[in-house]
Amino acid sequence: MLQYEDFDAAPARPQGGRGRGRGGGGYGGRGGGGGYNNSRGGYNNNNNSSGYGNQQQDRSGYGGYGGPASYEARRGPVSYDEEGEGGGGGSSDGGRGGGRGRGGRGGGYSRGGGQQQRERRGPNPEAVAVNESINAANSWRELQTILEQQSRSGLQGLDPFQLVALLLKLLKLDKPTQGDDVADYQQFVASVYGWIMDRMPRFRGRQISGALYAISRLNLYNGELVTALVQASLPILHEFSATEYASLPILHEFSAMEYVRFLDGLQRLQVAPPEEWTSQFFRSSAEKIVRTAERDELPAIFSFCQRLGMAPTPEWLATTTSAALNQLTNRDRTMRVAEYRRLIAGLAGLGWRPSPEQLETIVSRSYPQLQSGYFQVHDLVEVAWALAQWETPMPPNWAKVFAGAMMRQRRHFRPADLGSVLYSLAYLRAGPEPHQLQQLLDDLRIQFDDATGDDLANVAMALVQFGYKPDDRYMDDFLITLKAKLPTCTATGLSNAMSALPAMGSGYRLNEVAADAQARYDALMAAQQWGGPAAVEAADAQQVEVWLPAPRLLLVSAQGVLTTAEQLGASDLQTLDLLDQFVETLEVSDHFTGKKPRKSKGGTHGNFADRQAFEQLQLQLYSLTGAPQAYSSGNVSQTQGGRNYIPKVRDQGSCSTCVAQSLASCAEATVASVLQQDAAKWDISPRSLYYCSYGGKTCATGWDIADAMYVAQNFPELLRPGRCGLDSVVETDTGDWGSTCDAASSTCSPSNTSLPLLNCTYKALSTFLQIQQHIRTYGAVVTRMGVHDDFKLFFDPSKTSMQNDIYTVKSDAQLLYGHAVVLVGYDNDNMAWLALNSWGKRVTKDGLFRIGYGVAGAASPTATYGLMCVPAPGTGLDPHSSQPWRQRRAVRLADPAAERTNLTVNCFLYDATSNDTATSLAEAFKVDIRNLVHNNSEAFPPAAVNVSTSTPLTAAYMRSMLSTLISAQDTGGIEPYFACTQPPPMFSIDTPPPVICTLDNVTSCALLNCSLFYSEQDASASLAGKTLKVCGIAQQFQSVAYFADPRVSQARGLRALLDLLGFPNTGPVPQDYCSQAEWEKLNDYSNPKGPVFTERWVRSCDADGYVTSLNLPIYLGKEATDNPDMDGRLLSVFLQFERIAEIRMVANRGSMPPQLGSLKSMTVFFMQWMCINGELPPNLGMGWKGISEISIWPYPTAQDVKAKFKLPNCGLTGTLPAKWGGAMRKLRFLTLQASHLAGPIPGEYAGMNSLARLALDNNELTGTLPSSLSKLRFMRWVYLSMNKLQGNIPLSYSNMSLLWELDVTDNAGMGGCAPLSPSTNLEFSGTQITGLCSGDREQVEQQEQAAMWELLPALLNADGLSNVVNITLSQGWLPEGVTTNFLQTSASSTPGSTDLLLVKVELLDGAGHVTWINVKDACLDLRVLPKLAAKLPYLQEFRCVSCNRCAATLPAEARMLPEKLHQAALPRMTSLELSQTNVTGTLPKWENWTTIEVPATWAAFTHLQIDIHLTNITGCVPDQLVHSFLLETRPACSRNGSAEAAALLAIRALLDPSGATAVLGGWDAASLSGEVAPPVPKVFAGLSSLQVLDLSGCGLTGPLPPSFAALQDLQELRLAGNALNGSLPGTFMLLDGLTVLDELRLGSNLLQGPLPWELASLRQLQQLDLSGNALAGKCPLGWSGMRQLQHLDLSGNALMGQLPGVWYGLRELVSLDLSGNLLTGGLPQVFGQMGDNATHKLRRLLLRDNPCMNQPQLAASVSASGISDSGLVKVVMGCCSKAAAARAKLCKAPQKGL
Repeated sequence: MLQYEDFDAAPARPQGGRGRGRGGGGYGGRGGGGGYNNSRGGYNNNNNSSGYGNQQQDRSGYGGYGGPASYEARRGPVSYDEEGEGGGGGSSDGGRGGGRGRGGRGGGYSRGGGQQQRERRGPNPEAVAVNESINAANSWRELQTILEQQSRSGLQGLDPFQLVALLLKLLKLDKPTQGDDVADYQQFVASVYGWIMDRMPRFRGRQISGALYAISRLNLYNGELVTALVQASLPILHEFSATEYASLPILHEFSAMEYVRFLDGLQRLQVAPPEEWTSQFFRSSAEKIVRTAERDELPAIFSFCQRLGMAPTPEWLATTTSAALNQLTNRDRTMRVAEYRRLIAGLAGLGWRPSPEQLETIVSRSYPQLQSGYFQVHDLVEVAWALAQWETPMPPNWAKVFAGAMMRQRRHFRPADLGSVLYSLAYLRAGPEPHQLQQLLDDLRIQFDDATGDDLANVAMALVQFGYKPDDRYMDDFLITLKAKLPTCTATGLSNAMSALPAMGSGYRLNEVAADAQARYDALMAAQQWGGPAAVEAADAQQVEVWLPAPRLLLVSAQGVLTTAEQLGASDLQTLDLLDQFVETLEVSDHFTGKKPRKSKGGTHGNFADRQAFEQLQLQLYSLTGAPQAYSSGNVSQTQGGRNYIPKVRDQGSCSTCVAQSLASCAEATVASVLQQDAAKWDISPRSLYYCSYGGKTCATGWDIADAMYVAQNFPELLRPGRCGLDSVVETDTGDWGSTCDAASSTCSPSNTSLPLLNCTYKALSTFLQIQQHIRTYGAVVTRMGVHDDFKLFFDPSKTSMQNDIYTVKSDAQLLYGHAVVLVGYDNDNMAWLALNSWGKRVTKDGLFRIGYGVAGAASPTATYGLMCVPAPGTGLDPHSSQPWRQRRAVRLADPAAERTNLTVNCFLYDATSNDTATSLAEAFKVDIRNLVHNNSEAFPPAAVNVSTSTPLTAAYMRSMLSTLISAQDTGGIEPYFACTQPPPMFSIDTPPPVICTLDNVTSCALLNCSLFYSEQDASASLAGKTLKVCGIAQQFQSVAYFADPRVSQARGLRALLDLLGFPNTGPVPQDYCSQAEWEKLNDYSNPKGPVFTERWVRSCDADGYVTSLNLPIYLGKEATDNPDMDGRLLSVFLQFERIAEIRMVANRGSMPPQLGSLKSMTVFFMQWMCINGELPPNLGMGWKGISEISIWPYPTAQDVKAKFKLPNCGLTGTLPAKWGGAMRKLRFLTLQASHLAGPIPGEYAGMNSLARLALDNNELTGTLPSSLSKLRFMRWVYLSMNKLQGNIPLSYSNMSLLWELDVTDNAGMGGCAPLSPSTNLEFSGTQITGLCSGDREQVEQQEQAAMWELLPALLNADGLSNVVNITLSQGWLPEGVTTNFLQTSASSTPGSTDLLLVKVELLDGAGHVTWINVKDACLDLRVLPKLAAKLPYLQEFRCVSCNRCAATLPAEARMLPEKLHQAALPRMTSLELSQTNVTGTLPKWENWTTIEVPATWAAFTHLQIDIHLTNITGCVPDQLVHSFLLETRPACSRNGSAEAAALLAIRALLDPSGATAVLGGWDAASLSGEVAPPVPKVFAGLSSLQVLDLSGCGLTGPLPPSFAALQDLQELRLAGNALNGSLPGTFMLLDGLTVLDELRLGSNLLQGPLPWELASLRQLQQLDLSGNALAGKCPLGWSGMRQLQHLDLSGNALMGQLPGVWYGLRELVSLDLSGNLLTGGLPQVFGQMGDNATHKLRRLLLRDNPCMNQPQLAASVSASGISDSGLVKVVMGCCSKAAAARAKLCKAPQKGL
């Protein structure tokens, strides 16, 4: 072993400067390492001076000092780094001196280093060599060699600097971990410690702190050495005056930095400094610390003093806190977040309390840092804790800013962090906003497993202080978790839970958890004071009540069930506790099931301590014994409906998708069990749930069960089959599933009724009984288990099933990972669950296996969830929202004569079958099983029960147990008693008889071994043939039961109807309630508001006694508003009349409930209303297939009632249900008058074959009349007045021979002539209809057909074209019911013919007219074109492309552009194309023109598009027509010498009407003065270099002219405040030319139509104003491409739909105004990014006056997005102004299920 010798003192050497180094790190990094325990003892060397002990890291230790620079990089003399001038020492603050590197020049002690030197002796070469060797060492062995060489070479050994440098170097090197190297390493370190002890007198402050720093991190403790270092530092702590301090360099050796290192070493070693050292420290260190401390050193000293328990003196505290406050108030100096945090945490930790002014300074300094976004979670926690120590409420603005910082870090909060910070904020009265709190709580829910009881108790206490209560579902999960975590709580946590829970509400679970916390707290306090068994005996002797923790009952568990956590392999001890509770109940149940008593493992009989606990035990006992002891969801002899509810086995492959696989299987099982179908019929894609939900998960990501359940509940559209396109995609760890999910959404949209959406909810299951009940009811639950390394070895894939083997974890098995499985059955006899895995057939062929109760954490109360899925209302499986799958049971009255119409009866009789059990009936009737059992004592006879105790009980406890049983026990059975065994007398071998103790002599049994005997009802008894009394089902009667006797159900329904109508005192419902005479006996003429049955109200019944017709207006004298509301109560009554066929009524208010569709016998529904609202149920026709009349319209006095009671808008809303058309084939009369129905009249109504009367007048219907209605051959009356219909009356209506009357008055958009029979009465005032069509349709069509036959072949100069025309026209000119028809012939083989002939015929003005002629590859004769055009008055387009066949044989005049071409430009023609055709001629010459009027010969072309490119036509084009002609080039006539002079001349004349030139026709003085509204002048097309055009407020009319495309240099176009109409240009023809446009203002005009996505082609656009128009449709997604857009104003339009999330890409956008539209939904979450100043420039977002937006939801979405968190973006919301409120009726209702 290396020995050390006593060498002479080492020669003096230059002292390095104290440079401020650059290194990172700090003492332990951020938060540092842990503390240490077991730090004494260890190895001692031969001279007994270097003992040390191995350190064991303890997680509860203090965190290290996280300074800005490491020791090595900050202090040159120790680091030996080769930085700085001459190497070594770390760079200084600008000084030149370094440390002791090679060639170093020395350095002074000033902070800047520089040239000040203590002595100028040069470096010792030997010392430099040693220094270099230490610095270059790469292993501890090399350092050992250096020490040996110094010992054996006769040198003086290592000096203090080198020893400390060696220790610090040792910290950087790897330590040996095995073999002899470990012992050698320890001996080497012991030798270094010995050298340090020897050189201790020569150590200065820097070496002392450095040595202690290194020792604290080597984990090799030597108490003697540490004590010596502390003692050696005492002289340096000497108290000096300021003058002495400045003159003695040695004092600088123990500056603030050394104090930090010294205190850090002590706290890491958990060594408290001696009192002498502490006293000297506080007397002398303040001035040194203040003078030398850098920014992080002062808070570090504060922290270490607190951790070491060093109480500062007032003087020291005053000096140092003053320095700290100076740092806080120095605004000229940047303060980092960590520095601020440490400062105030250190101040608070030392017990210092600021004045109000000082506190204001501290708080104000936090604002910029909180807003900066640099606050991390630990910063928030410590700052909140520090401020809470001063118990002063924070200002509201600080609370808001702090909450914003929390929300930015919310994803990083651990439960402990969240509990701490919320607890602190509660003291500061600075809680987050409610929506922020809920988001934080949602994040906490995901981490429930990682939370401790104290964390949750802190959160509960904070919520109480904030006055915030989560929803019931969250509270349920929170309480379940807290109950499971209570055993981990400290006394403080239990106290917080006890205080907080009662203030959070009430309920059984909450009270249970609060009581449990109270009991645990009391037990914890008693354990600190109780003196043991002697105290119990003394208390009994004195009759003093002493309550001890409840002893454990010997409740038995048989079949060798293992009971320890190790044997069970439980990953969660809470599962073990759950198992204990279950086994206790199971043992008691053995008395009823006839099983052999189980071998007890011990339990708790706290269940007998009070009445509430015992009733809970009864509930569990009945639930257990009244249900099958073994159950499988695949056993068809057990399941309801006899179906197999176990889904097919799935295979997750190598992906971490077990949760998604389990969720999909559970959903299939639950919906199959609800509908009583085989689970194999259902296919729910786990990929849809997993990859298409939020979070961007990949194959390897994994999922939390609670998160998955949340997705299933809140995103039902993801519950879709794999055939939607998801199963065919290969799963990988990377890749974007967005496109796949979008395609699946399109393929399997919710509107597809063959793929119904499911509505799912979920709940956490906290007991084994709840889990078993859920499996029986819903087929399956999802749970988490731990997979150990023996799990796969257990299975045998060759077996079809392994349901006979039970998996348990071996004692030496190692946990690998968590896994989700589906529990689909249980076996209480063998204590095992039946589970379905997702590993395909690699486990077993059916994927099933059994796992023991409590094994591997399966069925843990914190990770087991039940899913409940049912078809969504309105889908194919539940079209009427009536849940037709409900299983109701027939009941009867106990006393039919007395109870026949007594609606207060709450108990009914049920005749049980052999399949019924107590549990199944309780679940079916939804009643408490305890009440069911207790109400039927004969069906459930009592049986004796006995339980044994493992420890003696006190008399007081036994008395409490007996009292509980006596108070809770029903009549019958035995009196509860204890039977106790006595110990035999001394020297006796006889066993004394047992002592029997009742309540009277319970003292005799105290502290003996006893068994408790009592009677309990046997819930396992067979119920076959027994009649049971079922009580408490009146509220849910219709969902769980029914009366088989219609004479009872119908009479009770009539009684309920009379009560609802306001006649509760009417006599009893007559026995013969179908007799009008019997009802008339009840007339009460003395009561002016009483019923007078002068009119049949029960109009008819069928032979079985079911009411089939009702007429509700049965009274006189009452106000109309006394009629019943069409609400849930009235619906409940109607549904009792299951065979009702006719209802006639007057309703006050309400809506049309979809459940009415379940009354499938309905033939007449006649309802007048006072103020009804809502939409028509679309699926009503699926139920009312035999309906003949639906009449829903206002009562004659409805308007008076509305005005009198100030009711809101009344009437039906939404659209006419198209589904009614194909379903209601027997409907004859449909009346839906005077409401707010919108949208088109469905063409599907043509399927109502029997319809004779259609009355839809006074609504808001739009669109055109469907021509398909002409198929209704029995139609006689059609009333459509006062709507918003458009277009012409279809020509096919001329075939409606029986139509007597058609009323379309006040539909301003309708026009044309009416093709009706003269015998039809047509009412059309307020429309543009001209009356009955004057011309004969057949004659008009024959004229155009003749023109086509005669002239079209000549025009195309084709010999065989006549046949082609004949073939084309023979296809049918305009078939019946068709408004547009295309006649087409192509690829003719006739020589000289055409390859393509397309003729479009449209219904116009009562007849079919040719509107298009398109020809390709023909031989054109232009001489014929004007003749043909003249005979086709509705021709809009003529195209002949590549018409060059036979061109060589045509005369030149046939190929010449006609001089009178304008004759072919009929008023309706919009397009003439002759492109790629051998056409010749010259355009008119316009030379020296002085006006810009279009010549008369060309005037007809101003609205026409002429395409003559690739022809032989020459000449120029007038500027006004430059966009009417398509040529290879566009030669404008104005460019032929006069440039733009003429255009400017025209503008001058326009602006100066008194000028000599009169131009532009209507653009005269009158038009400019407003008397005539001028169109937009096309003259500007001539100003091709125009850059700014502002015609705002000029009263312009008409559409935007395409000629503006010529203004290719235009940058700003302002046309706001005019009367421009039409739609925005949606073609690139105009937009292509405006490539540099950066400002477009078209606000306050009359523009209509959608927003064209093509506007996105204006890439330079910065300002776009389209406000105050009538633009409609959705916001185009493509506008996200306008990357330069800064201001976008779309306010005051009629835009619909949701805001497109992709608009967040408009990064330059400063202002976005969407006010005054009809937008729906909320703010997209992604818009939150627009609040980031680093990436976006948005400052204003206006969303006010959007009546279709749900304002609370909008506000919540804005808050959730975080767009306003930075305070930079102002979001303006609010609704509604009067104008906006009036438009609310235009809102479209959202589709159900979306």
